Amino acid sequence: MPDITSIGFGVGAVFPTKSIKHRDTLVRAIAKSTGITPVGKRVNKGVSRALYSPSMTRTIINCSSAKILERLGNPDLAMTLTVQDPKKASQVAKKVMEDAGYSARVIDSAKVELGIPKGFMYFLLSDDFVPILFWPAMPKAADLKRITPPEKWSYGS
Repeated sequence: MPDITSIGFGVGAVFPTKSIKHRDTLVRAIAKSTGITPVGKRVNKGVSRALYSPSMTRTIINCSSAKILERLGNPDLAMTLTVQDPKKASQVAKKVMEDAGYSARVIDSAKVELGIPKGFMYFLLSDDFVPILFWPAMPKAADLKRITPPEKWSYGS
């Protein structure tokens, strides 16, 4: 069995965009709301990539109810950004998108998902971009106690 804590094994994500402007707006929104910027780019025939540095990340594969998916605009995926202040960061990213001419709205995740405390995390929703979830870097213990705790993994539930 490989050592899954070593660099090289993991689950990540690629977020396709429709244009260089679209990609650069998303990169700018991430940079202004989190301070995280690409470390390089790779351009070849058909693809221009913004490359972020390798990092420890958390991937979640959700089986969401139809009602939750509808509230999020029926996305195939959502990006998660860990930030100091989820509300402020989501508003900064919203402004970047709007300044570039894209639609965007911020909603408290408590309006989308049951069992999430109000003000804990925020979604930035847009008709032009994947949903972005702004997760607190330092969640309050009281808020974490209000969220269903994780269980040991098993299939089928």
